[in-house]
Amino acid sequence: MNIETVSGQIFEASPQQDIGIFANSYYAGNDAHNLLAIIQHVSRSDTVDATFLKHSTDNGRTWSQGVPLPRHEKTPQGILRRFYFPGYVDPLTGRLIEVRMEGILPTDDPLEGQKYWQLFYRVSEDGGHTYLVDKQLIARGKEFNADHPFAGVWRGKNAIQRGAVSCVPLTLADGTLLFPCQIPPLDDDGKIYNPTGGYSYTDVAVLRATWQADKTLSWEISQRVAGDPARSTRGLIEPTLAILNDGRLLMVMRGSNHTKPELPAYKWAAYSEDGGRSWTSPTPWTYDDSAPFFSPSASSQLMLHSSGALLWIGNITNKNPDNNSPRYPLVAGLVDLNTGLLKRDSLQIITDRQPGESEKVQLSNFFVREDQGTGEIIVHLTRLLAHSKQELDWTSDALIYRLRLNE
Repeated sequence: MNIETVSGQIFEASPQQDIGIFANSYYAGNDAHNLLAIIQHVSRSDTVDATFLKHSTDNGRTWSQGVPLPRHEKTPQGILRRFYFPGYVDPLTGRLIEVRMEGILPTDDPLEGQKYWQLFYRVSEDGGHTYLVDKQLIARGKEFNADHPFAGVWRGKNAIQRGAVSCVPLTLADGTLLFPCQIPPLDDDGKIYNPTGGYSYTDVAVLRATWQADKTLSWEISQRVAGDPARSTRGLIEPTLAILNDGRLLMVMRGSNHTKPELPAYKWAAYSEDGGRSWTSPTPWTYDDSAPFFSPSASSQLMLHSSGALLWIGNITNKNPDNNSPRYPLVAGLVDLNTGLLKRDSLQIITDRQPGESEKVQLSNFFVREDQGTGEIIVHLTRLLAHSKQELDWTSDALIYRLRLNE
């Protein structure tokens, strides 16, 4: 089986100079016609200026006008910001689950989210028209509340975050839902632990959720997966999940060599044999011949195709990256469902840096899903900073690439 890039086109154009567009579409239920799309306008890193929701009833051929979603507002404590993610349809119930991050940032510095982001979820049974539930994610147990939602997390000290849009939930055979997340750890003094002085430092974990009779979810958190700061200077970031043939879970994570570019930059992998409660120690993720590969500090995504093939989409470079760069090319490959390793011979470049584009171009802001009508693999991608030379220029369209699996 091989992967072929079929086409690429504009999904949502930038409305003006220095505005970048992120757009991600997702199914609203177990109906192959109804889609929702989140359109986000950005003009600085890790901050969204405006968000719009669109609806399609013909599997993405046409879209409604965008409806604004509440994005940010002033409060006496600072700026309340919300960050929306593509929804996830639980295949066993057909319910749409949407998770968002919310936090009041005292000075509106994006890094303040490390202390104040919390997670909220809502549930719909009619494709996102109405919602049965809209609640904060809080672990079961009397000791947990809105300010202390999970073990090791306290609002104002550290946060619990979804990570990237590629951190897609997963449903196990027993109906348990898994939601990948990341958490800044605390040191002995209750301060955010950042041993290397990088941009940020996080552990990763999985939130396990089970349905209740009232259609809410009951939450628990897994063992944390912690990186070695001597090998990944920002810890572990933005986990993505898949189920292997023997029932084990594979988790692939972003690492970093920020502040120490001499370190080899890898993706990292861990495995679970108990439904995501506990995890092996993380190790560099490798090809199926056990050789490691270079990958910048950027998100990636695992996706199980209806054919039974497990795909991985991310950035692989032919030399050691420096922190986030370069974030090209964007590649797709098949994962061995027995070993959980990436099949070297299956790699296909989806897109690469084009003539005239800046060396700063980022082909890393993406979200992947399957088209339930055609079986094609949909890759939403923004070619961010493609026009940047000396100064940052955020002008960029949201694109959509279509891939095909061939026997």
